[in-house]
Amino acid sequence: GYDKLDYDEIDISQWKFGFEYITQNKVPLRGGVLYHFSPIPSLSPSTRFSVGSGFNYKKLEISYGSTFSLYNYSYPDLFPVEDDVRLYYDRVYESKLELLFSIIYNF
Repeated sequence: GYDKLDYDEIDISQWKFGFEYITQNKVPLRGGVLYHFSPIPSLSPSTRFSVGSGFNYKKLEISYGSTFSLYNYSYPDLFPVEDDVRLYYDRVYESKLELLFSIIYNF
């Protein structure tokens, strides 16, 4: 799907896609991707990938998943050199891995 929010002069938009497949053993396999445009023109967009699954045992539901995100941007040089002809911006590449786990007990 596509989401777009307008706040005065700032546009926040993102593309997202997800799926869930139930195997023959009733185990769900989930995955998705999210592409988020930056509301600030000088910043790059970010991308997130997610996967997960879960299972039920009697009254207990257990779900788990992970999200991996990628992001890069320019950052001012912390230690500039005088009379350097280069631009004083370093390119920074960030990645983040999140692990998610939940337990639900139904009474």
